[in-house]
Amino acid sequence: MNWRRGVALAAIQLAIATLVIVRTESDYWPAIRSERVRVRATPPPSATAEQMMEADFYPCDEGGIIDRAAAPWEILAGAANMPTTLLIGWHEPCAQPSVLDAAVEKRYGRTRSAEALILSIQCAVVLVWWLFVGGYPLARPRRWWIEPGAFITACSIPAALISLLIPVGLALQLSPAAKVLALVVVLAWLWWFGLVLWKILRPAWQLLSGFRRRVSQ
Repeated sequence: MNWRRGVALAAIQLAIATLVIVRTESDYWPAIRSERVRVRATPPPSATAEQMMEADFYPCDEGGIIDRAAAPWEILAGAANMPTTLLIGWHEPCAQPSVLDAAVEKRYGRTRSAEALILSIQCAVVLVWWLFVGGYPLARPRRWWIEPGAFITACSIPAALISLLIPVGLALQLSPAAKVLALVVVLAWLWWFGLVLWKILRPAWQLLSGFRRRVSQ
């Protein structure tokens, strides 16, 4: 295992994921309660329209969902961590819960403790995954960017730059370009999985070919 390469790619991807999480979710954290609150599915019959309007509204209470467009840095970070996204989902506060969200919120509800645990698990999975991807390069070409892990990491760096340097209003205009780059990253992941499959099947194919040669002789 190439530990130096694995640690380098894992550190880069973890830093990008952290920047994306902070940029995306910090505005929603004040709307998350510190303790679990049971929210009525419907208001009590005695409540008037004025009382309902005056009631405190916490959009992140259980059952509350904020519908919004994905920012370009989210699009790129989600594509760069596609296997993690498929495994546990990409967490979005006050949104439709992912697989990981549902498991944690079933125990803690939509609380700050649940939010901290979800983000910790998500970052840990990103770190472990990229240690594996970076530590076990599937190809050793002369040009570093031909190897899928390095190529995906290079393509995900714009997510950090956009989240750090570009205002939200201007950044949202970059969403079409981010989707195109995200598609390229997804294709790179398919390339990576194809190489993994080839590495697994190649010994079996060589064994089968050798057996056929021996039988034909």
